[in-house]
Amino acid sequence: MTVKKYATRFQQLKEQFDAVLTTKGSAYSSFTQSNHDTLDRGLTHEWRVKARSLISMACGEDSLHLKEFIESEKPQSMEGAVSLMERLGAVFNAVRDDYEGGYLTSFKSLVQADVFDNELEQASGLLSSGYHVAAAVIARTVLETAVADLCERQDPKIPRQKLAKMNDDLAKAGVYSSLKQKKILALSAVGNSAAHGKHDEFSAADVKSMISDIRDLIDGWLSE
Repeated sequence: MTVKKYATRFQQLKEQFDAVLTTKGSAYSSFTQSNHDTLDRGLTHEWRVKARSLISMACGEDSLHLKEFIESEKPQSMEGAVSLMERLGAVFNAVRDDYEGGYLTSFKSLVQADVFDNELEQASGLLSSGYHVAAAVIARTVLETAVADLCERQDPKIPRQKLAKMNDDLAKAGVYSSLKQKKILALSAVGNSAAHGKHDEFSAADVKSMISDIRDLIDGWLSE
C-alpha cells in the first residue's frame, strides 16, 4: 500500500467513524435501571476491525499506537458505547495526525516505496519504447539505492559502499540468504553491462525480468 492509498484509507475510516456516531440511540438497562447510549453494533465492530488493521499496517504490530488502540478497546466500568467509540476515535485521530505529519517510522519506507515504484515504472516505459539499455541502467540504480537503504535499517548500520560489497555484507549479517545474494549479483551485472556499453551481454527480455525481480525484492524488504 502506497502513501496515497494509506491517506485515502485514513480518510475513508474517518468518514465511517462519523457515520457510526450518527447511529447513536438510547436503551433502558434493567441492570442499572437507567438509560444508556447505544450505537449500531455491526457498524461499530466493522470500523474497529478496519481501524485496528490500518494502524497495524501503518505503524507496525509492536507500535505504541496499536497497543494504545487495543487498550482503548477495553470498556471501562459503566461505560457506554458512545464514550468507548469516542475514545477509540481520539486514538485513531492521533495516529492519523502522526502519519500525515510524517512522524511514523514506516512513513519513510512508504515514501521510498513510491519513489522506487515511480522509477521502475519509468524503466518499464523506456523498455516498452525500445530503450532497454537505458531501462537497465535506471533499474540498476534503483537496486543499489534499495540495498543501501536496507543497510541503513540494520542495527548496527552497514556502511554505504559499492553495491557488491553491501550485498556481501548483508548476506554475511544474515539479512538474506546466499541465494538472494547471488540473485542481486546477477541483477546488478545486467545493469553494469548496460552502463559500460556491453549491450551484447543482455537482452530486452533480461531487462524485463530484471525490473520485475527488483520490484519483488523491494516489496519484500519494505514489508519486513
